[in-house]
Formats: sequence, structure tokens, C-alpha cells
Amino acid sequence: MDHSSGPDKDRGGALPISIGTIVTDELNPDGGDHTDWKSISVPTPGFLTVQVFWDQSADIHGAVITVHDRFGAELQKRAHQPHVPQDELVVRVEPGYYFVRLQAERGRSIYSIVARHQGAAGGDDIGGGSRPEFSSVIPINAQSDGESAGGGGAAAAGGGGGSAAAGGSDGGAAAAPVAALPAPAGGGAALPAAAGGGVALPGVAAGGAAAPAAAAPVAAAPVAAAPVAPVAVSAAPRGGGASGGQGKAAAAPAKRSITPIAADVSGPYREFEVSVSLMSELPSGTRLKFTAGESTGIKAGHVGEIYAQGKIIDGARFKVTRVAKNSSQAETNATRDDLRNADKYVVKIPE
Repeated sequence: MDHSSGPDKDRGGALPISIGTIVTDELNPDGGDHTDWKSISVPTPGFLTVQVFWDQSADIHGAVITVHDRFGAELQKRAHQPHVPQDELVVRVEPGYYFVRLQAERGRSIYSIVARHQGAAGGDDIGGGSRPEFSSVIPINAQSDGESAGGGGAAAAGGGGGSAAAGGSDGGAAAAPVAALPAPAGGGAALPAAAGGGVALPGVAAGGAAAPAAAAPVAAAPVAAAPVAPVAVSAAPRGGGASGGQGKAAAAPAKRSITPIAADVSGPYREFEVSVSLMSELPSGTRLKFTAGESTGIKAGHVGEIYAQGKIIDGARFKVTRVAKNSSQAETNATRDDLRNADKYVVKIPE
């Protein structure tokens, strides 16, 4: 029944899809691809919405979409109607893995599927998680606002009508330095210091600068600086050199070499451009699913090239491994990252 479905015909081979990401695939019962499974990781309790958009809605018959829990138990079911191009299922979920099965009896259609998650408290968890919090950066050698570079001193008297005590009324020592709390400019009164050596709260002159203290300067009592935990800083070597030497330019990362999965065609051939409906990762490369098969002359064993901006991606040759009437599968040693700029896939059909 599913001789051309591939690994995703069973729940154990379900294709993982990320929340909020649209994935395009195909059901082709007439070509031996009746069933597709997808898996979804849900981050928090809430509601999971699964939407399926059919390109050939009227051509796919007996299609059914079901949502299952991690044990495979069916939670929700919807039968596709040919005149309705979109199907939607909503399921209440807990954190964990859920599965979606798409199955049809006959016909053929490309479809796009997207899963969305809304947390129990509201809000759309499209990315599958919340924005991370970043800890504050504390400069080691920076001075606090209003703190003197020498570790403290007498407070200045206020200008513009306001006043502040620079020391005790009996001429006592000045208070230990604190962060400046400016009094309002233009006549506002500063908070008075306590008699006998209270904490000085400086005023700010109308022009924005602190006025000098009226009292004779008195030496400030030494204050030990609060300890600051050391922060490790990774410094780049001088001259842009690599670690362990100076004056040497840093080596550029080497371009990954891709070994072609098969030899090129020898002899005359014609080229047939195909469209990719699905990409899935393999341990050593990528599996491609094309929307063309036997009806266009493609056979198992045929090879092809992948292009980006009109140029062949070196080493990214693919080999057709399975063929149905209107679809086929191929494999390449190139990874999905290698193919991120690919825009053309061509099968070489020997003459």
C-alpha cells in the first residue's frame, strides 16, 4: 500500500516539524504514497492547532488527518472535504511529543502543514519558548555617578538658594562618600545633613555644576572599596594574529568538501528539472522528495545535479533511490546547510 511513502509511512519514522514552521509535502495514493506522519514537540501546557492546506484539494479523496499523543492514542480526527482547501484541528496538550497522521485513499495533492501552540496563560508560543533573559554587565573600573575618583570627599554646598552641610556643625570630619543625590536646581532646598558628622547630601547649582563647600576642607576618612568579583575577558591577540603568535592573519574556515554520492552520467543524456516537495535529514546527508516520477522517464539509479544561482553546487550530486508514477526520492551527501541556497534540481536521464 505504501511502497513509495518512505520512512514517514509509520509513526516511528515521523518527520519532526517545529512549531510555527510551514512544511510542504505530498500524498500520492495512486503512486503508492498513502500515509505521512509528522511529530511535534510541545513546550508548555495549552492548545495545539494543526492546519493543513491542500494544493489540489479536489483531487485527493478519502483524506483523513488525525492527532495522536506520545503513545499513539488518537486525540482528534478530521475527514477532508474536496471543496474545502484547508483543514484545522485543535487539541488541548501538555508538554511532550505529539504526532499528526495524514492518510488518503486515492488521488494526489501537495499540501502544507503548520502547527501552532498557545500557552494556557495566553499568547502564541510560535518559537517553542520564551525570550531568554540576559544578565546585566557590570564594568569593573567604572565609577559610580557622584563618587569621587579618590575614594570620597566633602560634599559641596548647594547653589541657587539651596544649602547642604559639608560636615558636622562643630567642624567634625566629613561623612563617608555616598552616591550623589542632587537637590533640585533653581532654589530647591537640599536635605540637611545630621549634626556631628552626618552623611552629606550635595546640592546642584542652577547651572548644573556643584558649588564648592563653604567650610574649610577636611580630610576624608579612608574608605575601603567594595570587592568586585573578577570577570574573565577573552582578549584578541594583537595584530589580528591567531592564538600563540603575533602578526599572523587568522585562518579563514575551510570550505566543507562534499563527496558526490554517485558518479556522473557517461554518454548522452537529457536534463529534466524537478521540484522538491520535501527535504529530510539523513545521518550522512539529505533525502529529497521530487514531484516527478516514472511518468516523466525518471528511474531508480538516475543521478542529477543541484544548482545555486546558475552554478552547480560542487559535490552535491544526488542519486534517485525510489520511484513512483508521479513522485520519486533521491539522496545526496550534501547536508541541508550545504543546500540552503539551492534553487534548481536537474535529473540527468540517459538517452
